[in-house]
Amino acid sequence: MNDKRKQSLLVLGIVFIACNLRAPITSVGPLVPTIQGDTGLSGTWTGMITTLPLLCFGLVSPFVSRLGRRFGGPQAVFGGMVATVAGLVIRSYCGVWGLYLGTLLIGSGIAVSNVLIPSIIKEDFPTRAGTMMSVYTTAMSVFAAAGSGVSVPLAAGLGLGWKNALASLLVLAVPATLLWLPQLKGGADRQGGGGGDLFRQMLRDPLAWKITLCMGSQSLLFYAVIAWLPSILLGRGVTVEQSGGLLTAMQLVGLPAAFFIPLLADRRRDQRRIADTVTALFAVGFLGLCFGRGLWVLTPCLLCLGFAQTASLSLALSFFVCRCRGGEETAAISGMAQSAGYLLSAVGPLLFGALFDWTGSWVAPLVFYGGVILLYAYTAHQSSKDVYLLDGDVER
Repeated sequence: MNDKRKQSLLVLGIVFIACNLRAPITSVGPLVPTIQGDTGLSGTWTGMITTLPLLCFGLVSPFVSRLGRRFGGPQAVFGGMVATVAGLVIRSYCGVWGLYLGTLLIGSGIAVSNVLIPSIIKEDFPTRAGTMMSVYTTAMSVFAAAGSGVSVPLAAGLGLGWKNALASLLVLAVPATLLWLPQLKGGADRQGGGGGDLFRQMLRDPLAWKITLCMGSQSLLFYAVIAWLPSILLGRGVTVEQSGGLLTAMQLVGLPAAFFIPLLADRRRDQRRIADTVTALFAVGFLGLCFGRGLWVLTPCLLCLGFAQTASLSLALSFFVCRCRGGEETAAISGMAQSAGYLLSAVGPLLFGALFDWTGSWVAPLVFYGGVILLYAYTAHQSSKDVYLLDGDVER
């Protein structure tokens, strides 16, 4: 097989895998009431179905670079996709216990690709890393929006029911797994994982912690809004149907950011202007959440927020490539940032809801949300400086 065909197959494999990294999670939320009504699960246990993947991301990510080092990066990614396929089947067709076991398998399988795909991109496309990260984040974002948008029409509109609607994602997962098979040949030489010493060095590097907190804060901002925006909007004169439309529009408006932010980040040695612009959009959305009344005010503010959410994720993922010299460093910082970051994002929505329960209003949760925006502003700005990881804080 010639080199051009190998690279074409690798690009296709990365795109198909990216399509599977959010859709199995975002497709669940709209079906939660249906799942709860069918299974009789309590609200807490039903909520765990959407929280478990984030916990898997946080708990599995630190060990993924070790898997990549031991078995090879492509082999580890293939194993993650097999786990995802098995999880999709078990989640839908193995009863209540299967909901949780399947979700654990899905979350763990996705965590492997979350960490190793940026590393593989850095190693195999050193001169086109920005372009490939753009393709990767765009595919992930498009199908994240599609997952949340089509699950109810499939379940109710076509009469498939929630089990078949969730299992329909196999039409993405199975081809992605098969398309990755060519990467297994010689894949053990492409480890895609940093050593333990490198990971420990990351833990002592201030920039690595800034990137980690940037990843965590943007994730928290996203998942808090996904979980609680409809409830906030109900008190602002917005109907349930309108709030669902706004959530979908927020995800769709961010798709250009998923494509262009990695390209812009790759072409600039310093990304502080990009980071500060994203923070400004977060601020506009935050002010709309605090003071907006009526769709004519809320809609533009929430569209700014939706764009900022996708842009902040794309920028955080770009740091894994822009701030690293090679694939092993990329795997190490990817594992560190996504582990701590997703654990933080899993706790965030719970704390958001607890603050509302304690105070009886959205003031305290929104103050908390504003504080997280400030954390994002600082860490994104600092992570955007023209410095490599493990080189200290001296700008080039």
